[in-house]
Amino acid sequence: MRTKNEIRKIAESVHKAHRLLFPVDIESLCKKLNIDLDCMPIEDDVSGMIVMGENSSAAIILNKNHHPNRQRFTGGHELGHYYLHFQSGSQFIDRVRYRRSLNEPSTKPDHSEIEANYFAAELLMPRFEVERAISRMLINVFDDEEVADLARYFGVSMQAMAVRLNTLGYIPEWAML
Repeated sequence: MRTKNEIRKIAESVHKAHRLLFPVDIESLCKKLNIDLDCMPIEDDVSGMIVMGENSSAAIILNKNHHPNRQRFTGGHELGHYYLHFQSGSQFIDRVRYRRSLNEPSTKPDHSEIEANYFAAELLMPRFEVERAISRMLINVFDDEEVADLARYFGVSMQAMAVRLNTLGYIPEWAML
């Protein structure tokens, strides 16, 4: 199992190596990595999947029926599996999970899924850029409209942005309820 700091450093290295801009273009990044990316209708409870082949080859499928912001986060999540868990012949099928609170997963935690989610957050909303955007845009993290602006800047859902702001210590969990 990797630490959050290790995962953050891997995501930062991806940003530096590929000179990523915001919102991060998952499709373009996959092309640079020679990862096949497809978007198609699949079961509603499946967000996406990645199948890993030989010699760093991989294919990612995203659920076309999900909102584009959800697809982007899922793409980042699948890239997390690619960077953190690559093993030829392995695959990850990621189902939508519902939580009763931020600290309580709906099912038994799977460390590879937690790591891939953290990678997606670090890739799409890295700490350095969240801090820069908040100070540049003068964001009040307790104002829903301003958090919505921040979410649009990163191309993520309000929920993903709120969770990220909570994880980074900008807002307490009680403020998200």
